[in-house]
Amino acid sequence: MVTDGRLGAPALGLGFLIDMTCTTHTIRRAGRRRSAFTLAEMTIVVLIIGILSVATVPRMMDSVEFFHAEAAAKRIKQDLEMARRRARSNSASQSVAFDTTTSTYTLPNVPDLDHPGSDYAVDLTRAPSASLLFSVDFNGTETSTFDGYGVPDNPGTIEVDAGTYAQTIVIEATTGKVTIQ
Repeated sequence: MVTDGRLGAPALGLGFLIDMTCTTHTIRRAGRRRSAFTLAEMTIVVLIIGILSVATVPRMMDSVEFFHAEAAAKRIKQDLEMARRRARSNSASQSVAFDTTTSTYTLPNVPDLDHPGSDYAVDLTRAPSASLLFSVDFNGTETSTFDGYGVPDNPGTIEVDAGTYAQTIVIEATTGKVTIQ
């Protein structure tokens, strides 16, 4: 038997030489060298990727819902703090009116930068929040007004939901401080 001198592989009359390596097969054809994976190796890699994706997709969806709830809570907190600062700096009251049916809130007499001539309004159902106002309770109303000292007339809570995650925003009665729980 005629061999090519490498691992005792027989020489073929068609110009093919087979070089056995760890995970790839190298084929030489008329001076060119090509590397390839076997079908079994490719199948194993595809199966591993499939198993990993099945395990990680639910967690990824949970993290997206958590991000939405957290983004909505932070947005509400920042806007409530802005209303409080605005009331203190102008020595005049500033209201924040929530609407749980549409998951929106407005700050009357605060100009909206995106819509000149309109009051500042936020729709929590739109990105990046993509959340719902589950409940708003300011002593039975959906409006809280900060006086000229930054103290709310109706302290209370706001609950924002995104899927299985919820965040609660609290306005303290005596200081008007806004916190996320």
